[in-house]
Amino acid sequence: MVGSDPPEPLDGELAVGTHWVVKIVVMIACVVGFTVVGAGIGFFAIYLADRIGVIDSMDFSWIDLFECMSVFVILSAVIGGRVCYKTIFSK
Repeated sequence: MVGSDPPEPLDGELAVGTHWVVKIVVMIACVVGFTVVGAGIGFFAIYLADRIGVIDSMDFSWIDLFECMSVFVILSAVIGGRVCYKTIFSK
């Protein structure tokens, strides 16, 4: 194959397999993206709660941070998976 020749089209079976791989990769990327945003929101929520006095600074621990971030991470991952699923399979 010469560098200027266009690539050969995929046969039917390989094209369907590649299509599903792309969908799975997009789904994972969407869930990971929403999860990272959720972790940021959880970190901001615990920071804001500490600043306004909801959490006593003397009792603040890494466990509180982990719990708050975990809630937002789980919710964001579920929402991200649902949004991506509806987006990909609505076509």
